[in-house]
Amino acid sequence: MTAAEALFLKHGFKATTVRQVATQAGVSIGTVMAEGGKEALLVSVFEEWISGVHDHRPLPPEPPGSGESGARTADAITTLVGPFIDLFAANMPLARDYGAVLLRGGPGSGIFQALAATLKTEFSHVLEGHGMPPGTATQTATAIYFAYLGVLLSWAGGALDQHTVREELTSVVASLLDPEDR
Repeated sequence: MTAAEALFLKHGFKATTVRQVATQAGVSIGTVMAEGGKEALLVSVFEEWISGVHDHRPLPPEPPGSGESGARTADAITTLVGPFIDLFAANMPLARDYGAVLLRGGPGSGIFQALAATLKTEFSHVLEGHGMPPGTATQTATAIYFAYLGVLLSWAGGALDQHTVREELTSVVASLLDPEDR
């Protein structure tokens, strides 16, 4: 995985070959293929990066007080995913390849299930602090999570640029919190 990570960062995913990974790692091509090949290695590299970001993120911000503006609550939620946005921004070509592998149904990413549950819980915590009832907060947190994924996919597809990703996510979240402001 270390060899693959170094080669992906240096040459990109598409330009890196299984043979290069095997040579760099000092193993046979068969050993690399037994690990699932190049796509599985890319997923593993990203899982490691995402896990590192997840483990070292600051604790979720204290929820704003009940009655705070939807914009302030939306900012708090965007802050929770900011480190992941930064990770993808720093490695956008690889992030696009990673997303493509996942969308094609390639090697699955177990971290997404765990991270999804964590983010939904964190979002719900912030929303309850906003004064939203727990059941509604849970449903809204799920909608926000899927909106977050949609914003990431729009960004990866070129519909958004790096500088507007946070603004777009914050705007979407605020509209979910204050529908009359849409």
